[in-house]
Amino acid sequence: MKVKHILLTSLAVVLFQLTFTTIAVAYSLILPDVACTPPLPYTAEADHYGGPACVQMILNACPDPTARHYNAQDDIYSSILLHNAEPTTWFSDPSGIEGALEDPVFSPCGNWVDYSNTDKNWVLGKMLYWMKTTGYLTPVSISSSEHWVTVIGSHTDVEPSYSGSVTLQNIFFYDPLPGNPSSGWVTGTVWLLDTAYWGVPLNKPGSAWHNKYIAIIEPPGAIPKVIVPKWILEGRILPVKEIKRYFDLWLKEVRKRELAQGPFKILHKDVRIEKPILTKTARYSYYLIPFKDRRLAAIFNAYNGSFEELRYFQQPQRYVVNPKVINNRLSETLRAYKADIVEISTPKLQYDPELTTVGRFSPTWKVQAAVRDASGKEHKLPIYLNIRGEVISSLERLRAKGPEMCCVHFEGPLLKLGAVYRVGDTFIDSCAKITVQPFQWSNKKWTKDGFAEVGNAGRAGGSGQEMTINNVNLAFEFRSSCKDLSLRFGEYGGNLNIGINGDFRNFENFADINNTTIGGINISVVNGFGNDKGMLKLSGTIHKSKFTLEEKEVWASIIIGGQELWIDDVCCLR
Repeated sequence: MKVKHILLTSLAVVLFQLTFTTIAVAYSLILPDVACTPPLPYTAEADHYGGPACVQMILNACPDPTARHYNAQDDIYSSILLHNAEPTTWFSDPSGIEGALEDPVFSPCGNWVDYSNTDKNWVLGKMLYWMKTTGYLTPVSISSSEHWVTVIGSHTDVEPSYSGSVTLQNIFFYDPLPGNPSSGWVTGTVWLLDTAYWGVPLNKPGSAWHNKYIAIIEPPGAIPKVIVPKWILEGRILPVKEIKRYFDLWLKEVRKRELAQGPFKILHKDVRIEKPILTKTARYSYYLIPFKDRRLAAIFNAYNGSFEELRYFQQPQRYVVNPKVINNRLSETLRAYKADIVEISTPKLQYDPELTTVGRFSPTWKVQAAVRDASGKEHKLPIYLNIRGEVISSLERLRAKGPEMCCVHFEGPLLKLGAVYRVGDTFIDSCAKITVQPFQWSNKKWTKDGFAEVGNAGRAGGSGQEMTINNVNLAFEFRSSCKDLSLRFGEYGGNLNIGINGDFRNFENFADINNTTIGGINISVVNGFGNDKGMLKLSGTIHKSKFTLEEKEVWASIIIGGQELWIDDVCCLR
């Protein structure tokens, strides 16, 4: 018995040492050294303002506090647009970010160079060395599509040098997520291997940055080699009790080694966690650990109990983890569509990169259900709900309540989150064909340089996916005439266009057309005074009609467009 006890104790010590190899550091850096005013991080003030928010943070966090400038994101975005090399492919491309960082208008500090490359270790080595040498924050785009974050520091086994090797243990960054920015702490292993970070290169075929890892750095000549520990993705899944123990040991070690710096000083307070949530991906499983303080959440490896990620959100997060509650939420949602559940499976929590907003911190519930709609027709559907218990996809078949109603919710199987459409593009959702057309500004001039993008920020006031409209018109062609039509909108700036029964109008706010007639159709608007959400209702028969947009003939049931406009739930009563 004594021998067995000794063996078990030795094993526990070995496991402890293995678990904490990723935080045993000899050198750490978190910038800026002197706090900024206002304090970081800054929120992206629009869905496509991640780049401007990063530039805003970097320019106001210069190593020399006297050189700092807090610039408006609108002004920064204007500068980015002037410097963009690929304006039809990006909101903020690397050339645009580099140009804005060096724009004399902003009295910038530092000289910046795009060091994007197909070799992520090469880029990362330069970034670690130059941040240590100059004290500048660094703009980086992560994952396979444009997603700018600001790297603020790192932990390594040795101080990054001009050459030689360095083991990266942790990366710190700010994510300017619209509405709820967060401070991120991720292990070097996860940073270099997970698809939410640099596990995959940029995927923009035709772009000069396709298949590259994106970083804008003060130009170093350094070439250090970066090494990361192995990522364990298989084995026996540890029970919740063990994960809690590993968390306690990790927190104790973090405090002992004074790793909780900068935005993570909160870890020195009385932090407590809730029950860890086992989450599956296509390749492996992990534990998501919510804190009692809902602004904090961590991710631990399900096989060896090692720490992998930590996020500190500015706004509390909601986690619904009871399968019975998820099914009840789904039943409530279906009642709104006059649909009933015939059969339903036990919800399963999983991580799907295409359905997430904050990487592994926002897994989704998948429910397999047989549902009977209002007409009595039965559907077998995989239904997805976010971690807050809100349905995010797979109900589009139920939204057409019988043959009388056709609704476009921008959630069809071909409409992927983040998909961008430009003038001349056509896509189909539900019973409508939608074509992207030029937009007319308030000065009557036309532009073809805008875009429409599938998003899910809820800025139109609907649920699930919605459509962002930026300096384009969308021409909807329904299969038959509409007796009435309604849509949800979020109107946040610039002028608007609308076309009904061949009558095209240019106006400032939706409230301007309330209680008016356009194309023989009575218009009513809820809200629409600018910078708000509302509802547009058209009463009367709406026919497919001919319009002239920039001397081009266009046939459509309705045309709608704006500069900073979001729409959802475009419903045609037939």
